[in-house]
Amino acid sequence: MEPILFYCYSCAADRPTLGSPSRWTTEIWHPYDAQIAPSCGLSRLTSLVWLGFHHLRIFRNRQYAAVLLRESDGTCVHRTLLFPPYFRFAFMAHDDLQCGDIWTHPDYRGQGVAGAGLLIAIHHAWRPGRKIWYLAEETNPASCRLAIKAGFHLAARGRRTAPFGLKPLGQFVMTSEA
Repeated sequence: MEPILFYCYSCAADRPTLGSPSRWTTEIWHPYDAQIAPSCGLSRLTSLVWLGFHHLRIFRNRQYAAVLLRESDGTCVHRTLLFPPYFRFAFMAHDDLQCGDIWTHPDYRGQGVAGAGLLIAIHHAWRPGRKIWYLAEETNPASCRLAIKAGFHLAARGRRTAPFGLKPLGQFVMTSEA
C-alpha cells in the first residue's frame, strides 16, 4: 500500500475569504430526500452508496455535500465531495469533514479549477473549531501541492489498511505525526 499523507485545515476564528469570483458557476449539493448527487464524474452506483451512508447515518454527522463547478453551458468541470467521518476515518472528530473524491474534467486540468473548487469547499465547510481533512498518496505530488496551496498543513503520515485484501473494509490510519 502507498504511504498516505494526512493534511489538515484547522478552521480559525474568521471564515476565509474566496478572493476574486470564479469564472465557473458554483453549485453546493446536499442530499435532500432521496436525491443522488449530480454525476459530475461520479458513477451512479458510487452516488447511491454515499447517499445510503448519509440516510442510514453511517456518516457521523449530517454535513455530507458536493461542491460542483460548471461552465456557463452547464458542463460540470469539477467536483469536491465533503465527507463526514465514518468507520474508515476513525481519526476524525464528530464535527470534522474531509475533502475527498476530487475530480476535474480532463479538458480543464492545469487551469486552477481544482484549487478553486477546493477553496470553495473549505469556505462552505468552515465552522469555528472544525478540522477539514485532505488525504493524498505520498506518490501524488500534484495532490499534495493542491492541499498545501489551499492552506492545509501536513499533520501526519499513515497508511490504508485492507483486511482480507479488501480496501473498502479498510481504514486510513495515522502512523506518525508530521
